[in-house]
Amino acid sequence: MSQYIPRVISDEDFSALHPRFTWMRDYLARVAPPGRLAGRQHVDPLDLKDVLPFINLVDVAREKAGLRFRFRLVGSAQTQMAGREITGLSVEEAVLPDYVDRILSNMRAVVEHKAPVYDRFPTAHLDREYLDSERVYFPLASDGATVDMLILIHAYPGHERSA
Repeated sequence: MSQYIPRVISDEDFSALHPRFTWMRDYLARVAPPGRLAGRQHVDPLDLKDVLPFINLVDVAREKAGLRFRFRLVGSAQTQMAGREITGLSVEEAVLPDYVDRILSNMRAVVEHKAPVYDRFPTAHLDREYLDSERVYFPLASDGATVDMLILIHAYPGHERSA
């Protein structure tokens, strides 16, 4: 089995992706200070009302052992698709073991590259069928430079009632 390599995406890549991902990219660019990354303080939940069910906010903690990630907010569509609530849990606690390394690799790549990362794979959920799942992980930085939070936005092709 080959090692998974996260896919850092460029602006050109968004044209082939779900429109929700492009909307988030454009929104974050609009609210960010010039030449800087947007931070959580720039994001207004009222602006996200149409996509909020598909969003996760993930805290980034820098510890001696390395980066740690904890789900601060999990959208209602994400919770419904996962079939359980993961708010407040670390990735290691929240994600099925087969997916932990892949998701952590994606999150670390966002922090390292300060750029969005795209992933799509059939996600196994406890006591449920596999769901086609795609997501883009975006960096947030309260100081405009050091990534301290991630905003993930999800799509479930063929499983959503509304975009």
